[in-house]
Amino acid sequence: MRSAIIAGLATIAMDTALTTSIFKSLAVLPFLALVHGPAVANDFLRSLSGSWNGAGWARRDPGAPSERLRCRVINRYLAGTSSVEMMGRCAAPGKNRRFRVTLKYEAGVYVGRIGSDASGGSAEVRGRKSNDALYLKYVAKVRETGETLSGRLVLRKTGSGFSIVTTGTIVETGKSATLGSIRFVRKR
Repeated sequence: MRSAIIAGLATIAMDTALTTSIFKSLAVLPFLALVHGPAVANDFLRSLSGSWNGAGWARRDPGAPSERLRCRVINRYLAGTSSVEMMGRCAAPGKNRRFRVTLKYEAGVYVGRIGSDASGGSAEVRGRKSNDALYLKYVAKVRETGETLSGRLVLRKTGSGFSIVTTGTIVETGKSATLGSIRFVRKR
């Protein structure tokens, strides 16, 4: 898995703050979550629309060296399917990789796929939103070694943009590391 996939995963999840209220009875809260969940999720996905620039670092697996990255992504919200489609490019010294991501809110969970010309494949992502962050899990094969990488991507709203931190563990060896950290801002 190359840095572009990690950066692509990073674009999945910019977060918006949820409005909270005080209720007389805690029994009301689960019902309200069911009623308002899809609308909040659609607002969240819609907020990803637009053009973004990112900068940071990433590595393809816990044993690989880190690389500085610069990324550009264009996100389109597709109202008919309540999903977001992300297409972008990340560059590291001597490398330029394209990626594509789809993300949708279904039955209380964010689900999607990410693919990259660097990996030649795609991986499923799945997770939930809590407070100011979206937590997505993924499992992918490291193309260069054939090992299985299991990880988590945390997207957190930061002012006018969002940041992502990706962690991963090689299943066969148990070796874990932070795989990347990228900050995205809306393109002007």
